Amino acid sequence: MARGGVLGALVGRPASVVGDVDVPLNHVTPSDHNLKMTASGTLIAESLLKNSPLEGVTLHVRKISRGDVGDPSAGQPHTWIFIEFEVDDQAVTDPVAALSGSLDPAGGWYCDFRTAEETFVVFAERAFRYPRGDSTGRAEAEMYGRLVGVPEPQLDWPE
Repeated sequence: MARGGVLGALVGRPASVVGDVDVPLNHVTPSDHNLKMTASGTLIAESLLKNSPLEGVTLHVRKISRGDVGDPSAGQPHTWIFIEFEVDDQAVTDPVAALSGSLDPAGGWYCDFRTAEETFVVFAERAFRYPRGDSTGRAEAEMYGRLVGVPEPQLDWPE
């Protein structure tokens, strides 16, 4: 996906699905690309495409761990590496744009992160942004996850 599609959508083009990014209209303003927040989330190392590095965003790593939680029947490796991170003093669009170009679309990989007010769920082809606790926004992200092959038990990002 072109990075312009993600960034263009987050700076206020009028639609609930803009390009490849789903963005609630009531949370988009032309100044969002300058908005500074602290966000935290988890990235699964196996979700990254080979030869497509995650660049353009500084992640402060809080913890790296491994776990046998993958679903080989869904084409996933059994063991995953979890990278728990924070993003400080950076525009909220930076992780969205960087991740959308680095996540593997095969198998429905995604990365989720959140600020105090919002949840972001980024897939290779589409990103979702909704107020924390918004069941409609979450349901839309979950529905898309199912469409791209995320196993049901893995639609478990925290609010």
